[in-house]
Amino acid sequence: MTEAVIIEQNNIGNVWPLVKDYIGRCDHKRFNSNDIYDCLLESTLSLVMVYEDSILKGACIFKVSNVKKKKILITVLGGDGANWDNAIKDFSRQLLERGFKRLEIQGRRGWLKALNDFDELHTTIGKDL
Repeated sequence: MTEAVIIEQNNIGNVWPLVKDYIGRCDHKRFNSNDIYDCLLESTLSLVMVYEDSILKGACIFKVSNVKKKKILITVLGGDGANWDNAIKDFSRQLLERGFKRLEIQGRRGWLKALNDFDELHTTIGKDL
């Protein structure tokens, strides 16, 4: 079973050592895992941990990209063999329960192969919840 767990801001410091390597795989000159950690502590970004059969398999970073339109944007994602399609379905269900209407993911074009029911928007894929 694949589960996406949205981490509350007050638990970021406790779980960061578990996910830092996953997030660090996406480091680049403009923005790195240390910057992301600071944003998580400031609540400008949020963290999701992905488990399969209770084993941590990955993590992703998201933010509310449009409050009025209730849109979430995943900006960083890394892991080891997680079923991301199932993880995103679980995450989408939770977002819908919280009143969000749309989920978008920025990243490589390869996400189109890994996830179903998304449309390509330049380098961003998205779907209505």
